[in-house]
Amino acid sequence: MPSCSRSGLVSVKVGDNAAAAPLVLSLLGKDTVILSMQNGVDTAAQLSELTGCEVLPSALYIAVDRVEPGHVVHRGGHHIMLGSGKGSRLAAAALNRAAPLKAEISQDIPSVLWEKLTVNCVYNALSAITLMPYAAFGETDGAGAVIQMVLEECRVVAQACGVTLPADMTQRLHQIIQHMPTQKSSAAQDVMKGRATEIEFINGYIVRKAGEYGIAVPVNFTLLVIIRMIEKRLAQEKLV
Repeated sequence: MPSCSRSGLVSVKVGDNAAAAPLVLSLLGKDTVILSMQNGVDTAAQLSELTGCEVLPSALYIAVDRVEPGHVVHRGGHHIMLGSGKGSRLAAAALNRAAPLKAEISQDIPSVLWEKLTVNCVYNALSAITLMPYAAFGETDGAGAVIQMVLEECRVVAQACGVTLPADMTQRLHQIIQHMPTQKSSAAQDVMKGRATEIEFINGYIVRKAGEYGIAVPVNFTLLVIIRMIEKRLAQEKLV
């Protein structure tokens, strides 16, 4: 792979990586490192395979709404965790200079990515199905139990993949409700705009990995299938 010292940010939907790869390659200099600012655990590896260049994984804890092209509204959060590697220190420094962000380098990025994946598994689908903000999950009877079931399924699958989720993961999930009460998930925003979601790379990833290890994940599977059905309805409506 080429050595890299400049950074290029990739933040397209994960499902668009194959289509975006040629454009990414056309914009790279010989010393450019790609920074994957996307959902998912294995996105950086996927981009690396598609481009042949070094790719740094990252986990973003930033909530925004895109109200129209070129116009986004910041709802909360400002934290970015980058994987360690060639170019990571320069990338973190550049991000910290460019915006009021807190970009840090993690020496255990797989654990960070699994933690973020679990957050997404809990909130993305539920918000997309109900079209409600995170505050609703702290105000609805039974929602906490569903959140805990999704979390425990993710915990077992993560363990099978060699990653231990934090012991205080339940508290971390509820902190998101407190810090971003008005935010709707990216999947909810996709549904409201009639777009495909990233559910296959979130709850769908848990379902696929669980299948590899013979683990039952009925709640994640149910959420995945419901979102697939919603996406199918949206696609059919576009054809009418």
